[in-house]
Amino acid sequence: MKVWFDILTPKQLLFTKRFSDYLKTQGVECILTSRAYSEVTTLADIHGIDLIYCGEYGKTTPQKLKNSIKRMSELYDIIYNEKPDVAINYCSPDACRVAYGLGIPLFLLNDTPHAEITNRLTIPLAKRVWVPMVFKKHLFTKYGVADSVVKQYNCIDAYITAKRKSIGTPPLNEKYVLLRTPETFASYYNNNFDVLSILRLIQNEVDYKVLVLCRYQEQYDIIQKIDDPQFIPTLMKHDGKMLYEKAEFFIGAGGTMSAEAALNGTPTIVYDMLDKNHVTDYLKYKNVLLRVDDISQLKSKIRYAIAHKNAFKLRAKDVNNEMSEPFSYFYDDIRQVLGLE
Repeated sequence: MKVWFDILTPKQLLFTKRFSDYLKTQGVECILTSRAYSEVTTLADIHGIDLIYCGEYGKTTPQKLKNSIKRMSELYDIIYNEKPDVAINYCSPDACRVAYGLGIPLFLLNDTPHAEITNRLTIPLAKRVWVPMVFKKHLFTKYGVADSVVKQYNCIDAYITAKRKSIGTPPLNEKYVLLRTPETFASYYNNNFDVLSILRLIQNEVDYKVLVLCRYQEQYDIIQKIDDPQFIPTLMKHDGKMLYEKAEFFIGAGGTMSAEAALNGTPTIVYDMLDKNHVTDYLKYKNVLLRVDDISQLKSKIRYAIAHKNAFKLRAKDVNNEMSEPFSYFYDDIRQVLGLE
């Protein structure tokens, strides 16, 4: 069996690495494609992951369309020659269209039911949609697949990605807070929080450095212009795991790094870009992260995080023990769908 994975984000890279490593133990050949996106390429280099790059990330709507058209053509040339038996991805529109056009059975991973545009373009083409257990099936069947197509697995994705080896050392050798900027170029982005206001609020509560992990050069430039020695902007030149492991506490926008930090036991505060984030809500219910719906709540959450640092570690251990790796389940499901059982 030959499986083609398409990878668009750092989380997808780390999850796919674990998934493909498992498949290789079962004698499966794996092809990993991606696009030129600095956070993915940097992380792939750090962890020694070989990718076939084609296309690049688009920030504006016209760029996204133009880059998608070009990337589908490049993917076609690669995949037509490789002839994989299965395509697996996190609802990559380009890869899904190519797989469908070439008649390759499509298996999707998805923990973003809010990504309506992407889901409408991809989910109706799938043989299977695998989702973490915190999501109800109706969140995905509304995009045009039967209930039997959607299968749940017993973990959130951060449980898998957080298991990777921590590589490197932090750029600071003193106490620091880690702040992750939001995904401002995503199609679902909603600017409910001002990062500069968050920085000033942190500054009023602690006197140690604030390491600001920026997603894009534009974000880095904004933070750097503040010209305050307490704020240290950085781009993804490091593995985020190493950064949040050493932080006094972490403040994030509700993405994968927020969930990873919470499962690591790092006191985690989420200022969420989404009205409803099921992973954040699940981790909040398990008391391993704090969520703020308004910036006025941030001061009390910071004080709580500092005062209860050890409790976060203990709770995170319990939550991790409730989950399990899904890869053997995925492999058996693929074989069943393909009629190989």
